[in-house]
Order: sequence, then structure tokens, then C-alpha cells
Amino acid sequence: MTRTCHKGIRFSVLNKLWSASLATRQIWPSPDQETESASQDSASSPEWNITIPRLLDLRSHTDFLGGHIPGSCVIPAAEIESRIFELPPKWRQLILFSDDPAIAKETANNLFARGWTKVMPILDPIGKWTGPHLTGPATGMLWEATPIVTRWQRHLRPGRVLDLGCGSGRDSVTLSMMGGDVTAVDLLPDALAMAEQLADRMNVYIAPRLMDLRNQRPPVDEQFDTILMIRFLERPLIPWIVEILSPGGLLILEVFRQETKSPTKSPHSKKLESGEGIQLFTSSISTESGEQIAPLQILEYAECLDESGQAVTRLVARKPS
Repeated sequence: MTRTCHKGIRFSVLNKLWSASLATRQIWPSPDQETESASQDSASSPEWNITIPRLLDLRSHTDFLGGHIPGSCVIPAAEIESRIFELPPKWRQLILFSDDPAIAKETANNLFARGWTKVMPILDPIGKWTGPHLTGPATGMLWEATPIVTRWQRHLRPGRVLDLGCGSGRDSVTLSMMGGDVTAVDLLPDALAMAEQLADRMNVYIAPRLMDLRNQRPPVDEQFDTILMIRFLERPLIPWIVEILSPGGLLILEVFRQETKSPTKSPHSKKLESGEGIQLFTSSISTESGEQIAPLQILEYAECLDESGQAVTRLVARKPS
């Protein structure tokens, strides 16, 4: 039997949450404002609390511009498939609504089948919303960078960024929006196409590089201030990565973790064993040219479960100046 998403909620639930936010005079930031403290008056700048799920309006762009729920974003139902990479992580709660509740329900079921297990449709047309409306484009976005990148982005100095295994480009685009000169590398043409499309939507530029990092290297004419290895691991690359990281630059890594040690581990295994991340970056490293480089300074190290419950290793390290 096909599993379906949560049966749905009514707009009356959101209306009550909005009223509660006004009663407590909380400012509820939209997705891209979650890490900022809110000090504005709630009556003049209505937004949602960080505990509120992401709000996705499935109507047309024209209808959205004419009036929408504060904090919501728009992707018309017909565009969901081509813009799937703009959705929030699958572990986020996501509420869908439209003029037609049947569209919200169908879209929610489709997303649930693809892994968005916390998706929820609203069973009323949007006309049932009794809170305030905003006009114009959305002030936030549904998609977000990897949590470890979000936590550290304020500590990154402007400069050159190398995103190895960039996927659909959320981290690359985030750092480009902060002023970074980003080179995004991936093996898959479709992934790079999505990354470029996301950059275009956010009016920023990334330099895409299509290559297999198992046997290729991006052309490097100078060092990088930040290097990302998110859900990407290629151990033979590590000496080269450390070599092209600028003094004082940061390496941010998050990869899947193997919870049991393997006696026949391949150097191309995509998972780190327990403690392996520390070992790889805290011993003296011999570069491809034979130069010895001092170990990186570990700023953060964790072996934990990520937000979706998968075992990961997280590491942030600085190259000595």
C-alpha cells in the first residue's frame, strides 16, 4: 500500500499561531533570517518564529506578488519538479498551500514519496488565511546551506572558495551571496546545472567545473581561503587540498561516518571511520610536491547524527599562518 503524507491541517492552525506571536510580541524570522536577533516591531514587520515550518505557496508568481502570507515562498505546483533543489532539507517541516487544496494535497503526497517525510498540506484555499498579507517578492528562501556551513559562514573571510562535490550548489551559492569568489566542482552535469540555475535565481555567480576528482584536479593559480568537502570524500586529494588552502584559511568537512571499522578499507571509501577525521588532518602532511606541511588546527570536530539521523563526521580546521 502506498504511504501518503500527513492528512493535513487547516488555516485556522496558522491563524492561531500568528495571533500567539503577536500576543507575545515575538518577531518570527523568515528562513534566511533565523540566525539574526529580531528587534523590530512585530506590527510593522510581520514574520514567523524559527519553530514554524517552511511555508510554500503553490500558486502562480502573479498571484503571489499580489498578496501572500508573511515568510512564505513561491514555487508554482507545475514547477516543483524542475526546481526540486530549491526545497528545504527533507528533515524540515514543510507546509504547502494553494487556491486549490487538492493541488496542495497531491504535491505533498508526491514530495512525501520522495523523502520529505514532514511535508503537510493545508486543506483550505488560501482565502481562509485571516492574518496579514504582504505584496511583492518573497523576502526569504526555502533552500538552505548545510548546517555546518551556516554556523561557520560568519567566521569566513571574503575571498576564494572551492566547493568539492558541490551537488546542487546550496553551499556554493550561499558563500557567493556573501561575496565569495566560488569555484564549484562536481562529477555530475545535472548537479552543476542545478547549481548554476540556483546561482542565477539568487543573482550571483559561481564558476562551475565538471570533473572526476578521482583522477582530475581543478586548475589552481592561487590558494583558496575556504575549501568545502560536504558529503564528499576522496582521501588521496587531502595533501593537495591542504597545499592549496591559504595560510589561515578554513577547511569545512562533513561526510558520512562508518560506525564499524573495516579491515579492508579502500582509500576511495566515501565514509570516515571513527577518529579517522582527526588522524587525517592532525598529522604532518606530505604534499604531492614532497613538501611537509604542518598539521591543521582543529576548530570543531564531532562524530554525531545529522539532522536527518545519519551518522556523520564534522570537522572545521584552520591552516597555520
